[in-house]
Amino acid sequence: MKTSERAGLIGLLAAAFLIQFFSSYVMRMYAVMLVLGNNGIINRVLSWGSLTDSPLKLMYNEFGVGVGLTLGALPFMVFTIS
Repeated sequence: MKTSERAGLIGLLAAAFLIQFFSSYVMRMYAVMLVLGNNGIINRVLSWGSLTDSPLKLMYNEFGVGVGLTLGALPFMVFTIS
C-alpha cells in the first residue's frame, strides 16, 4: 500500500469516527428536546397530575440551555475522571 493511499484511508477512518461521535451528540440533544418540550415528558406528567394548567416553558431559556449543555458535556466529564 502506498503512502498516499494509507493517508487517504486514515483520513477516511478518522472522518467515520468523527461522524459517529457527533451523531450521538445530536441524538442526545434531540432526547433533551423530547423531555423538555411543550409536549414533552415533564409537561405531560405535570398536566396529567393536574399540577399545571398550561405547559411550562422549559426550552429556549436559561434552564433549557443549562440542561442541554450539561447533558452534552457529561460524557467528557466522565471520561476525564475515569
